[in-house]
Amino acid sequence: PGSGCTTFLKTISGETDGFSVDERSHLNYQGISAKQMQNEFRGEAIYTAENDVHFPMLTVGQTLYFAARARAPREIPGGVSKDVYAQHMRDVVMATLGILHTMDTNVGNDFVRGVSGGERKRVSIAEAMLSQAPLQCW
Repeated sequence: PGSGCTTFLKTISGETDGFSVDERSHLNYQGISAKQMQNEFRGEAIYTAENDVHFPMLTVGQTLYFAARARAPREIPGGVSKDVYAQHMRDVVMATLGILHTMDTNVGNDFVRGVSGGERKRVSIAEAMLSQAPLQCW
C-alpha cells in the first residue's frame, strides 16, 4: 500500500479526475495529449478497480449484456442485429470464464445476496473483456 500503483494505472488509463498535476507536467500517450486521449479515445484504455462494483440487483446476464451492447460496433457484418450480437458476445465470454450457470443470478454485493466473490470477480473480468479495450489496466 502507498507505492503509487493505483495512481500509475489510473494515469496511464486516462482516469485522472481529481488528480492534482503540476502545471509543468505533461501527460501524453505516444504524442497524443491527455485531453485528446480523453475526448477521442475514451474507452480504448480502461482501468478496472480492485473492488468489484456492479449494480447488485441486476443478473450476471443483464450486466454482461449491457456491457456487450454498449461496445457493439456500429456496423455488424452479416446483418446481425446489435441485440443478437450482444447476446452472443455475452454468452461466449461467460462460457470462456466458466460462469454461464450464473446467467440468471443477481450479481449481488456485500448487502445483496448474489454470486460468490470469485464469480463476481469473473463478472468484472468479463466486463473488461467485452469492452474490447486495447489497453486494460488492472
